[in-house]
Amino acid sequence: MLHDYHIPLIDNILVMTDRATMSVSIEGREPLLDHRIAEFMAQVPIELKYKDGDKKYLIKKVLARYLPESMIERPKKGFGIPMLEWFGRDLRHIFAKDFQQHKLKQHNLLNTKYIQKQHKKLLNNKEINVRRLWLVLVFQIWYKKYKKYISEPTN
Repeated sequence: MLHDYHIPLIDNILVMTDRATMSVSIEGREPLLDHRIAEFMAQVPIELKYKDGDKKYLIKKVLARYLPESMIERPKKGFGIPMLEWFGRDLRHIFAKDFQQHKLKQHNLLNTKYIQKQHKKLLNNKEINVRRLWLVLVFQIWYKKYKKYISEPTN
């Protein structure tokens, strides 16, 4: 528990939670990190915390009083971003300016024809790997901002 409180919690999870909530002007609260709960849990025997390989045995037992078992026992599920819907419809303009042929060719690092073909599929609501186009877009934006610092290779 001590390791969890000091390493992944402070250096990772709480930082990401704070950034995510504060970026949209929300004050996040982590009620299970209240010092009274942490102090109590430090005194609870390990057999109650971890039982039959279940790392959340005790909290599941408490929650069973208030929630259906289907909610308690379901597997973890990440938060996915609907990139195809967003970039294929509402945010399609974001790609438009950075996916022009002359902008894709300015550094001569990318397969321009492939990118434009995928971009056209996106605009026509075809199923594609939007994540790849997103990475190209991020690179294009980065390149535009930092190209002045990149020196040309000398032969």
